Amino acid sequence: EINVEEVLGSSATISWNPVTGALGYLVSLNGGEEDMVSDTTYTFTDLESITTYNCAIRVLCSNGDTSGSRSASFTTPCGAFPLPLTEGFEASTNLPDCWTILYDYNEGGTHGISVGHSSAYAGSNCLSMRAQWNNTKALALATPLIAQPVNTVDVLFYAAGEYSPAPTVMAFNDLEVGYVKSLESGSPFYHVQTITFSQEN
Repeated sequence: EINVEEVLGSSATISWNPVTGALGYLVSLNGGEEDMVSDTTYTFTDLESITTYNCAIRVLCSNGDTSGSRSASFTTPCGAFPLPLTEGFEASTNLPDCWTILYDYNEGGTHGISVGHSSAYAGSNCLSMRAQWNNTKALALATPLIAQPVNTVDVLFYAAGEYSPAPTVMAFNDLEVGYVKSLESGSPFYHVQTITFSQEN
């Protein structure tokens, strides 16, 4: 049996139980070239993020024969993205890979975080964060992890508030821009800037 020990955005470590009398172990990834090792752990490197891989091990016996293959699969998570990172939300109406909704709610399908066709600044789609005017619940969304210190990053985006007069009564909400150091629940949000919309902007 192969144990998948740790899977990161660009690497994965596997292990297995030793076999008595084995000269070594032949390790392969996705049916590729085998690498012979003597240890019972192995780390694959230079992997692509959000990709599923299949690994296999064969035991090289003392008589030169090999045993049947053992296999396992794993999927790498999102890794750090290099800059520049550009996203126009044009690929589909689903949130792009590695964008993370930290908090959302959907009341009747009309509020919350979504990608859609309405109100796009350019192109066909835009990201929408819609909250009811009298609702104090927050909506929170994180971009992919960025492979650069946060104090060296410039962020450029187009944002517009939405307003409708009575009787619809759709008011503006502030947009808080900042960063998190972890996507784990309860991780603090570090505020950088508040964007306040008005009927004129």
